[in-house]
Parts: sequence; C-alpha cells; structure tokens
Amino acid sequence: MPDGDTVMSDSASSCLITAGPPGRPSLRVLAVATSVQSDLVPEERVLKGAHTIIKAVREALGRINSGIPEPERGFDWFITGNYSATTRRFLTTAARMPGEKA
Repeated sequence: MPDGDTVMSDSASSCLITAGPPGRPSLRVLAVATSVQSDLVPEERVLKGAHTIIKAVREALGRINSGIPEPERGFDWFITGNYSATTRRFLTTAARMPGEKA
C-alpha cells in the first residue's frame, strides 16, 4: 500500500505487504474494504448467516470497484486470513471468483 506497511494476522499466520519497490513475486494492494460481521446472526440460523456474509462480501467489492482504476479488469487473488479450504471456497464464491484464487 502506498502509505506504508500492512500486517494482516489472525494469530495463526500473517502476511506482510510492504510499500517498498516491487520484486518478483509481489502483490500490490490497490484497495481494502471490510463489511463482514457474521457474528451478528444467531448460530441456529446458518443459512441467514451465509446470506449475510455473501451480501457483505459483494458490498465490499462494490466499494473497492468504485475506488480503483480499471475495475472491469477484475482481481488476480482473494487474500483471506488463515481459514479452512471450505471457508476460502465459500468466500471466493461469494466474490464471484474461482476458489483456487484464494
């Protein structure tokens, strides 16, 4: 990110992205948006919770697309925390991306 270093961590793993000169391999973060609050849905309403998460992921993508150049290009990767493969597939599906891009 142009304004400095960012560390994303869920205490199990972390990813460091720096504003330094890009090397290979490298990632450039153009935008970040947060919407998901899945803990607001009671556990016994799993389908409602899934719908809430899908809606939130799509709203976050909408905010990102409104603020980046060439939103029609799409995204190369969907970066998540240290989630299970099933959860990563769910999140990438919500973002309308292939699961192997997580």
